Amino acid sequence: MMHRPFAKSHAKTNASARGLRIAIVCAEYNPEFTRPLLSETLAELRALGAKDSALRTVRVPGSFEIPIAAAALARSKKFDAVIALGVVLQGETAHAEHIVVSAAHQLQTIAVSTGVPIVNQILSPADARQARARCKPGKLNRGREAARTAARMAIVLRELET
Repeated sequence: MMHRPFAKSHAKTNASARGLRIAIVCAEYNPEFTRPLLSETLAELRALGAKDSALRTVRVPGSFEIPIAAAALARSKKFDAVIALGVVLQGETAHAEHIVVSAAHQLQTIAVSTGVPIVNQILSPADARQARARCKPGKLNRGREAARTAARMAIVLRELET
């Protein structure tokens, strides 16, 4: 087995999305937060060199529905990565936590079983103030972070396959 030195892409903080096919599954629930999350994700992917023709956006009713759509996209083998976007505000019961934990578990299972990276940005802020801070347009938007992570993971997996 050949020893490979630490690949250059691993040292980068930003990755290129040029030539990558990326799908985004975005919950419609809490649109005041998910809309800017989605628009910033798309903006970052374009800034990283992704072509609109290589991007696919799928809207689902809520965060609990994200895994089944992500599974269909990953199994299609048409995409190098899938990004999951949703916002589940914490409430007075554990319902929000159950949704977020269940979705996270399913997304990781799908990623491992298909070999397609799935970036989980189903956020679970305590309140609307925290949600706004994570979803407002700008460099700290979690959608931008998801776009960079998806590009990096797609590149890492390509390198591992060679």
